[in-house]
Amino acid sequence: MEPPRLSEPLMQRSDFGLPDAHWYVCAQNPLKFHPAFDAILAAILTQDPLGQLLMVCPAALTPLRDLLLARFRRTMPELMARIWVLPPLTPEQFNHLLALGDVILDPLAYGGGTTAYQALGLGKPVVTLPGKFMVGRITQACYQQMGIAGPVAHSAAEYVRLAVALGTDPAYNQQICQQILAHHGQIFRDQRVITSFANFLQQGRQG
Repeated sequence: MEPPRLSEPLMQRSDFGLPDAHWYVCAQNPLKFHPAFDAILAAILTQDPLGQLLMVCPAALTPLRDLLLARFRRTMPELMARIWVLPPLTPEQFNHLLALGDVILDPLAYGGGTTAYQALGLGKPVVTLPGKFMVGRITQACYQQMGIAGPVAHSAAEYVRLAVALGTDPAYNQQICQQILAHHGQIFRDQRVITSFANFLQQGRQG
């Protein structure tokens, strides 16, 4: 996998119709928003009055988006004015959007895969709470492969604390971004996986 590259000219938040705020981006398939994640999102927006939640929904998943927003209206009605859903974006626009976020949020249980790699490749902090299974541990594995601690939470409360700290403390945010930028090369162009898989297949043929 190659790290993402931003095309010139760099897009600004105003290009997406977004005001200046603390942007918490969770650009994931609506299917990944476990109901338990609602309380975490609500806590982040409650603790950061300048916080805005930003999501992106492909056109094919519009019915799921509508169901998710209907759930949000039940679980956090007072925060709906600070929840944004952008229409489908081109791959270039999507990368620019990730780069403009202050914090990237990994969903519970079924976390980011490609999106996590894209965000980390852009040097953006991804907050994650590892689950029991592989689909919820990819972001944590990326941090481990990079050799940095990263904003990896061990509880819902810690997830909220890390996200709000990254969203409201520019110095802390920049510190984590610099760590990611210094080490993200470890998760791209990694030939070890290819070699290991080729050896596995070769051993199978010999057996």
